[in-house]
Amino acid sequence: MEHHAAYPLHLALAYLFAIGYGLRTLFVSFRLPGAVGVILSGYVLSHFMQDDVLLARDHLQQLSFFLVLLTAGFEISINDLKPYMLIPGILPSLLECVGLATYAVWILEYSLVEAGVLASCLMALGDGLVIPKMAEFGADPEYRGLQIIRLVFTAAPLEASFALTLFSVLGGLAEPENQKEHQPVSSVLLFNVLRILITLAFGTIVGRLAANFISNRHGLKIPFSDTKVMFTGQAVEGFLFVLAISLAAFGLGFEGDGQLVLSMPYSSGPLFQPELLVIVIGSVFAQKTDPEVLHGIENAMAGLWVFGQLVLFSMLGSRTELAIFSKFNDVWPLLAVGLSFRFAGAMCAVFLTQGHRTCNQAGCEKCPQSNKQSFWLDTAFLFLASLPRATIQGALGSVPATAKFFARNPNRQQVQAMILTSARLYIVVLSVLGSIALDILGRQVLNRLHNLPGCEQQRKEETEIVDLGLREQDRNLAAILNAELPELMLKGRNIETSEDERLAMDTLLAGKLLEEAAAQQQLDPSQTDMLQPSLRRASSRRMTTSLQQPTLFYSI
Repeated sequence: MEHHAAYPLHLALAYLFAIGYGLRTLFVSFRLPGAVGVILSGYVLSHFMQDDVLLARDHLQQLSFFLVLLTAGFEISINDLKPYMLIPGILPSLLECVGLATYAVWILEYSLVEAGVLASCLMALGDGLVIPKMAEFGADPEYRGLQIIRLVFTAAPLEASFALTLFSVLGGLAEPENQKEHQPVSSVLLFNVLRILITLAFGTIVGRLAANFISNRHGLKIPFSDTKVMFTGQAVEGFLFVLAISLAAFGLGFEGDGQLVLSMPYSSGPLFQPELLVIVIGSVFAQKTDPEVLHGIENAMAGLWVFGQLVLFSMLGSRTELAIFSKFNDVWPLLAVGLSFRFAGAMCAVFLTQGHRTCNQAGCEKCPQSNKQSFWLDTAFLFLASLPRATIQGALGSVPATAKFFARNPNRQQVQAMILTSARLYIVVLSVLGSIALDILGRQVLNRLHNLPGCEQQRKEETEIVDLGLREQDRNLAAILNAELPELMLKGRNIETSEDERLAMDTLLAGKLLEEAAAQQQLDPSQTDMLQPSLRRASSRRMTTSLQQPTLFYSI
């Protein structure tokens, strides 16, 4: 139970940020997930919660949830999503969802909708924990040629987006308290399908327009004059526009003065699905915007996401009581069933993608043979990469209670409490044990994969891709840097530039000098060939470090 107190809001915010970040740092120092440390700080805060923070807690969580959606969209690299990558991105989590829902229906005696909401809250991996770990594995010289790493890196944000979208669809069926009238399930499903299609179309248009405007805002002029619009050109300015556009889109799915901003004709629901709309805008914007502009915007967003995570997990902790650990006996069978179905899903995903994970040589016989030999190792790694859980459970676990889902069920409070308790225990248990398992056992699996006799051409192609970045956005930026080195060197000395960017520029310059020295026969060309890949990897990784999801809670 929360205890509120009357003291200045400034002190509450100081505690929220300083103590939360301090405990995060302490946990990370012991190679534990920082999210658990912030949850602990929120639990302590609940014993003397400031009045204004207590009143605004639901709104703070909703804004943090918005940032979860926006970062999920930015993480998706659309052009890297080959059709077969949809299988590991959706199938394992879908089977886990089926397993969790089946258990909830048969054992807990939930309705299908209640079971679906529970499953969608718990089924997704913690993309914020997994993606940086894949980037760390991809930077290791021994693992760069292993395709399974980039497969997980690309599939992880897709799985998170799938879970968020599924939850929002089921939310329309869950009869929240603010739903105006009861509708037949068939009508709700039909309107949800239409809503998703409209959302995808509108989100794509808005994302493309936003990318075009923000990338080309320097050349805009005031109508009917030759006066240029004096934008600053700074990255934070571009992020401000992205944030405003995405917030406006998110708000289109909510109510104002008891009325929806935009409602679906002949339906009581909104015209757009706000969660999916934010994800689509973010992913399309990341695909269509200028790589250098995107680099700066993601840096700015990383800073805001630091505060977003502090708020998200501390507010979650403030709702937590020690009594939840007495409920673990109720949750562990659910967890065991879900992970069993997850492992089966990982097996199916690896099996179904064997014929697609090949090199570019037509008719290569080594790739299918190599994929068969690595089947169980690939399955094990895909499963281990799905164990860490945090962000999605933290964002969704409290929504059924705050939105008062299942209004027609007299036992709704018990169902809401079970969902919230399960989400908290998933975070506490799997963010710690899952992350440790991925770090220790995952490395062992990668070592065994590295030692298998694989297709050398496939590993060479994979190494060349990873050298320049795990995402298409990273590789585009690296290509621009290589092509525009002299201008970048001048720019880096004349405007504010991060230390990592300067190091990358110096590394690229060293590579150019090596090429020139070899051309003038001052250096053995074989030495240049040997050094160039290392220089290129160093520069691309330094320049694209900040393009990765910010690592406040993720580097363990």
